[in-house]
Amino acid sequence: MRGHKQITNAGMPMEIEAKFAIPDPALFRRLKILKRLAGYTLGTREVLRVQDTYLDTKDRSLMAAGMACRIRRQSDGKLLLTLKGTGTPTGAVHRRMELELLLPSELVDSKRLFAAGAWPEGPLRLRVLQIVGRKRLVRLATIRQLRTIRPVTQDGHRLAALSLDNVRVRAGGAQEQFSEVEIELTHREGNEALERISACLEQEWGLVPDKRSKLERAVALAEANLKAAVSRKGLGIDPANSMAEAARLILSDQLDRMAAHERGSREGRDKEELHDMRVAVRRMRAALRLFGPFVDGAVYKLFRKPLQRTGRVLGRVRDLDVFRQRMEKYLDTLPQERQLELDKLLAAWQTAYDAAREEMLTLLDSKAYLQFKKEFARFLATPRAGAPQTREKASPLPNRVREAVAPLIAGGFAAVRAFQGRVERGETPLPRLHRLRITAKGLRYGLEFFRELLPADAESLIDRIKALQDHLGAIQDAVVTCGILQTFLARGTWGDDQARAPATPHVILDPGVTAYLSVRQAELQRLVREFPPVWKKVSGEDFRRQLFMELAAL
Repeated sequence: MRGHKQITNAGMPMEIEAKFAIPDPALFRRLKILKRLAGYTLGTREVLRVQDTYLDTKDRSLMAAGMACRIRRQSDGKLLLTLKGTGTPTGAVHRRMELELLLPSELVDSKRLFAAGAWPEGPLRLRVLQIVGRKRLVRLATIRQLRTIRPVTQDGHRLAALSLDNVRVRAGGAQEQFSEVEIELTHREGNEALERISACLEQEWGLVPDKRSKLERAVALAEANLKAAVSRKGLGIDPANSMAEAARLILSDQLDRMAAHERGSREGRDKEELHDMRVAVRRMRAALRLFGPFVDGAVYKLFRKPLQRTGRVLGRVRDLDVFRQRMEKYLDTLPQERQLELDKLLAAWQTAYDAAREEMLTLLDSKAYLQFKKEFARFLATPRAGAPQTREKASPLPNRVREAVAPLIAGGFAAVRAFQGRVERGETPLPRLHRLRITAKGLRYGLEFFRELLPADAESLIDRIKALQDHLGAIQDAVVTCGILQTFLARGTWGDDQARAPATPHVILDPGVTAYLSVRQAELQRLVREFPPVWKKVSGEDFRRQLFMELAAL
């Protein structure tokens, strides 16, 4: 039972469906036996067992291009090859480009399934080959579903299909099970049915829109499993180690992570590569601040400035990437006739982005950067490197991990709690919230650096700090975006160029940018209003008690 496909401006068919998570098995069972929903008749059930194998190259070329490729084996004997877009949903509704091909049965157990060049000719094969070239496809994830499909009809006309799915995801050695309901258009006149049923499921049944595709959930599961495995393994920090030795191990690990994401950052296809490289640089800079009292500052001073410059250059490109992603998300909410109203802003963005990318590539190709990487790696490979020089007359300081970590992290928490009074009174200016975000990041990194020595419950503390950071990050992003938009409207230049702009403002009349500025200002106000409950989860007594219990375990 395939859905009705609308045709995009590029001549590509589009799948339109709404997705909701079903957390309660009782709700799932009730939906299976319903006869009517939102005024529509639910027809005879069809039950299918489905196995989906998602394919991509090792470097995830398809995902980087916003595509997902799937081979579906159904219990009715069909073998379907599908290529989907991975667009951003609007609420519960997903609109995605979709190409589909019925494969011959002899390919079911053939290795040719993983060679796009062996697929039958057509738009799907051509599109995949354009993206992956000669790269071989590999299995990214396997998803098995038991699907109960029911036609949605009105006066005998089929308008949509309601699918209740029991899903089991397997990816990266991890498994996850969940249930969801999908409503997919099967007729061009079914839009009203889609809207009414979606509203009914959300308002009357209390279901929450599922904004992630099954592939996105599978990839997130695999990455979380890998991260957990790395966390469990740890870096081999011993409580009896000196803090200088712990610093060396942590910095060496982060330098390796920075180098691992450099190639992807250069290519620019997967924006998360640059994000991960920037995070590694940021963590090294944070580690140098955190371990400052325990290491030879004169030695590490040689590496501070190159790290600072690298972080600044990477950060400029990353910030522009985020701006573009949020702008495109906003454009996706606009009707077709308004899709081009930010084109002038986009042109200014492109100029700034090209310059930032060029600056980044120049840095990464420079002799100074290559020398920095080589010398820092050689230094960190030497056991006990960076240990402070001892002074006979100086008072001894605690320098072992078991003695120093607890007061170090407790001090980080005290620095965060110092913001409490003004936050609770609602008197915190936006710049101070930005400083709070930086301070909270220091506390989080301190916990993460030593997570292998802490009880497993410490992960919940890290998660709460991360939620605080994310909220403060969204506030800061809105602040920066509003500044960029205001500068563009006042001077016609990108926000970062205002120092080089003419002294006399040149006001730009741009209704599209003005509308976008209004939306981001409203978002900023909402985020500030919603901040206190997020803050309380870190500043409250329950967090303090749990933190000190975890530190006592050291």
